[in-house]
Amino acid sequence: MDELRSEPGYERLLQALTKTARLEAGSGATVTASEDGGVVARSPGVLVDCSLPRLADLAVDAVSGEVRELWAP
Repeated sequence: MDELRSEPGYERLLQALTKTARLEAGSGATVTASEDGGVVARSPGVLVDCSLPRLADLAVDAVSGEVRELWAP
């Protein structure tokens, strides 16, 4: 994950994830950097996980049905 942080667009990605996480968690949210890249936002009763592993899992889940169809008889 360290390699990704040194990529030219990572700061822009981090800013966008921070903005999204703060909007979803509410105005009083605390946004912190994730050890794995990305951010996590917390407010009372709310957790918004915009860490890179979580976003990757969501992306895979979103296309898993389509991918399965590629190998279906």
